[in-house]
Amino acid sequence: MRDWSRGRAARIAALLVMLSAPACTSDEQRALDHLENGNAYFQNGHRTEAALEFRSALRFDPESLKAHSRLAEIELMNGDFAAALVHLAAAYRLDPMDAHTALYLASLVRADQPERAEALVEAVIEREPNNPAGYIGRSEQALSQGRSRAATAAARKAMTLAPDDPSADWQYGRVMQALIREGQVKAEPIEETVYSAAIKAYQRYIVKGGAAPWSAQVEQARVMAARPGKGREAAAQSRVAVEHALEKGTQEDQLHALMWAADFARSVRENDLLEWSLDHLVEIEPRDPRLWRDLARLYSYKKRDPEEVWSRFRERLPNEPRPHIEYARYLVFDWKLDEALAYLSEKASEGIDPPMLLGAMASTQIAAGRIRDATATVNRLEREHPRHPRTIVERAQLQMRKGQVAQAGRLLRTLVAEQPNYSAYLLLARVEEVSDDNDAALAAIEAAIESSPFFNYEAERMHARLLAAGGNYQDSIRSLLFIRDRMELSTADRLLLARCRYQTGRDAFGREILKELLASHRPPPEAVIEFARREGGNPESTNLARRELEALVRRSPQNWDAVGELTRLDVQADRLTTALERLDRLVITGRDTVPPRIRLLRARVSADAGREAGTLADAKAAFEGQPRLPGALELLVALHVRKGQIDEAITSTEEARRVGAFDPGRRLLLGQLYRMNGRNDDALATFEQAIKAGPEDPILYYQMGLALRSLDRREEASQAFEKALALSSTFPEADAARRALEGT
Repeated sequence: MRDWSRGRAARIAALLVMLSAPACTSDEQRALDHLENGNAYFQNGHRTEAALEFRSALRFDPESLKAHSRLAEIELMNGDFAAALVHLAAAYRLDPMDAHTALYLASLVRADQPERAEALVEAVIEREPNNPAGYIGRSEQALSQGRSRAATAAARKAMTLAPDDPSADWQYGRVMQALIREGQVKAEPIEETVYSAAIKAYQRYIVKGGAAPWSAQVEQARVMAARPGKGREAAAQSRVAVEHALEKGTQEDQLHALMWAADFARSVRENDLLEWSLDHLVEIEPRDPRLWRDLARLYSYKKRDPEEVWSRFRERLPNEPRPHIEYARYLVFDWKLDEALAYLSEKASEGIDPPMLLGAMASTQIAAGRIRDATATVNRLEREHPRHPRTIVERAQLQMRKGQVAQAGRLLRTLVAEQPNYSAYLLLARVEEVSDDNDAALAAIEAAIESSPFFNYEAERMHARLLAAGGNYQDSIRSLLFIRDRMELSTADRLLLARCRYQTGRDAFGREILKELLASHRPPPEAVIEFARREGGNPESTNLARRELEALVRRSPQNWDAVGELTRLDVQADRLTTALERLDRLVITGRDTVPPRIRLLRARVSADAGREAGTLADAKAAFEGQPRLPGALELLVALHVRKGQIDEAITSTEEARRVGAFDPGRRLLLGQLYRMNGRNDDALATFEQAIKAGPEDPILYYQMGLALRSLDRREEASQAFEKALALSSTFPEADAARRALEGT
């Protein structure tokens, strides 16, 4: 479960409550007792223990609506969308007339099943036309579809129906914020009334006794931050909001508010607020090393000694290995590798969890390329702590570094079967990913997340990446949003989120993310290229894509991905001369660094423009530089054939066969070239080999028939033509095959 705090003492307390419960007179009473215990834990912020109680309630009463509803809520907080959906679907099945359950279900399926979500919301409004929750749901539905006007109207309707309900004001504030974001993305002026309406909506929520006033204050700070020249006011407001959360909120509320304040402080460069936020965060979550790293980096930026931070970390957890490992990591990044290794060795000798500290030594040596030293450290681990999980993990890591991926995989699979732990699962996920087994990698990283005692960015990010690689784009989005709730997404994360948005048909959301990245002072090259690939064909975005690509190519003339995309836009706009002039200039200046695909690109544009000079040389260079490059051999052959150079075309194609860059299409091409050169026996043999090597292709049989006919083997030729037409009556040469069959 993805929980910020999984206190062992709290779990033991939950177990004691269960064991000490008096005998119940019925399963129904037992279920009620567990529900009561679960609600108590939930209200005190102990989600893991609450979930145990609610699951126990379901053992005695599988049809408990309250238990299913609560578990859905907890699983959603933990980021386990699939589990949340299972419980919420069960709750809806038990009471489809309950508006709260129906609207909650609609919110979960909105991204994947927008039609179902809309039907659920509208059914609530039809049954209960005076229920403001239905209109809040309609407003959310409209927001998800980018229909700002409809979202505004529905939120206003909710406020009219329930003038004392703070949730309606909260929704109206959200709609106003959406209008602000929309204006920012479109670079359009935003009316001052929109900012003030959002701030007032959240203020009404607070005045009316909303359950999370500090969250409303956080949203007010967000609105202020979006207003030009209001950064300082926003920073002050965010601090007030967090102080309120620290005073009255649950630990989850406190963490959420502090993490937001830290991210906000970074975005507006309010370092005093950032330090204040991080100081509180390390007190609440002292075992999260990422927070200490952030604080140490801030000290360096403010010209203060980061040693103060690491001393605090070590004093806070004096007998745990993590502070010492993180301090050694800091030394490594400060170019003090030998000092870091000596420190780890010293602390291991003092008895502070030697396997973990020696393991950290081995990892550091492996990362630094000191394989001989790492081997010695791993050997020491195996002598002194032969069965410790860290020993096995380091041996596997060393094997991976040496290219022994299969051995590392076997070692790690055995380890996790006997002693499951986070480090082993994380490394196993990497092994499976390197081995191109995405499903196994995904299973390993999910096990790593499950076994981690706190939020781990590295594992969560890998989880999102693997989900996307397996085509699970919607789940990848949820994983990325789970990360975003806890920290600012990196550029790579935001790019992945944009790609997933496009893949799920939510182009507007993907476009918004990419435009936000493009709006930075120096847009990341990957964002520029992704935007051009996704939006270059969109008339409303082509000019922006071209401008950004041109600026990128000026800054980085050897960013060949950018050159390729800019050329594609030129060809799309029929600006072949412009494209060729740029390619000529860049190929000359790039010299030996020009990749084969760019030589192929210039050859194609030259051919389209009717320019012969250098076209054949480019195609030949592309093929020789990368024989497997799609289209390289084919263009080279076409250019040779156009010049009547059949022997040269055959030589190039036979070279592809010799170096193993041969596929069924190229085998067919070679057979056709043999036929053109009158080498019908060679052509026939080539076609027969192609038929044996791959699925049956009607074009192959047609070409084989022509070769047989040329050899005067007419009966066999007829059979080949008949076979081709039997496989497909509409393949490109079908009419020619019919005529050939009749003639034969």
